Amino acid sequence: MPNLSALRRSHPDIELNFIADVRERSLSDREAEIALRFEMKPRGSEVELNLAEIPYSVYAHQDVPFEELPWIGAADDSGNYAPQAWLERLAGSAGATIPLCSNDAGVLFDAARHKLGKCLLPEVLGDAEPSLQKSPAPGPVLVRNLRLLVHPTVRSFLRVSAVVEWLQTTLPGYVKSVRT
Repeated sequence: MPNLSALRRSHPDIELNFIADVRERSLSDREAEIALRFEMKPRGSEVELNLAEIPYSVYAHQDVPFEELPWIGAADDSGNYAPQAWLERLAGSAGATIPLCSNDAGVLFDAARHKLGKCLLPEVLGDAEPSLQKSPAPGPVLVRNLRLLVHPTVRSFLRVSAVVEWLQTTLPGYVKSVRT
């Protein structure tokens, strides 16, 4: 995480718990104070802030031609997962099978690094890995809007506002700097 040490230095009493989960955490039930989400919309009185547009491109190991690798991809049973919908449209039109699926970009990233297939990854991951090559297809093939959701009753708390401010200033610049 970029600049996390700066946040920790300026707010040493804040406890951070990063929980990666496809299950939607309830801000109203205090299962979380802040949520970062792509496809899921706010519920009830949750406040939504746009953080960054995350571009995705197709990556594969640099030692293997793209056409020789099978598609590996996203798996999610919610029906709202944009990378999965993108891959299903592409693979379905080609009649391709997808031998490996995961709802975790880290798993797909490692699978691509180990020559198991080509996959859709956030450019912030794929571009930083020297063993991966980006598809010669132009531009990102998918752009996802990363949103921050916060319950209005905790938004003014110092610990919450500090993390919200850190996310709002750090993530957009980090994503942009990786792309340029």
